[in-house]
Amino acid sequence: MRDNKMDQHPLYKEVLHHAWFCRDKCSAFRGRQAILNRVKNFLSSNALLKPLVVYGASGSGKTSIMAVIVSNAKEWLGKTSVCVFRFLGTSPDTSNIVVSLTSIIRQIHEVYDLGTLKEEIAEDFSQLVRHFHDLLQSPEITSDKPLLLVIDSIDQLTPSYNAHLMN
Repeated sequence: MRDNKMDQHPLYKEVLHHAWFCRDKCSAFRGRQAILNRVKNFLSSNALLKPLVVYGASGSGKTSIMAVIVSNAKEWLGKTSVCVFRFLGTSPDTSNIVVSLTSIIRQIHEVYDLGTLKEEIAEDFSQLVRHFHDLLQSPEITSDKPLLLVIDSIDQLTPSYNAHLMN
C-alpha cells in the first residue's frame, strides 16, 4: 500500500468516496434514456445558470440517474467543465449541511485555484451561505470552464439550519 499524504486529506477522501459511490450506481444503471436525453438537452441549452431538479418517488432511481449525469458531464459539457457532486447521506460528513457545504466550497476553491477557504467563513453558517452564493457568481467559473453542481438526496440532511429548504 502506498503512503501518500493526499490519501489522508479529508477533502480527497470525501471526493473519492462519492466517485466510488457514483461508479457503483452507474454500473447497475439500465434504461431511462428519455430522461437522460432531457437532462442532456437542458445542460446543452446554456441553462447552466438555472437549477434542474430531478424528483420522484422513493426507490424510483433518482440517485442512479444523478450518477449517470455526473459520469456524462465531461461528454455533455466539454472536457474543461467541472462537476462537483455529493450523494448526501452516504458518508458521515454528508448528513450535515454545514459540513457538506464547506466540503463543496473547498472543492470548488481547489478546482478553480481560488485559494483556501478562510476559517472564519467556514465557522459561520450565514457567511458560508453568502460565500457559496458569491462563489457561484465568481468570474473564474466561465463558459470555458463551467461548473455543474450535483447534489443528490437532500432529504438525507439533518434539519439543522433549515437544510431541506435549500435557500
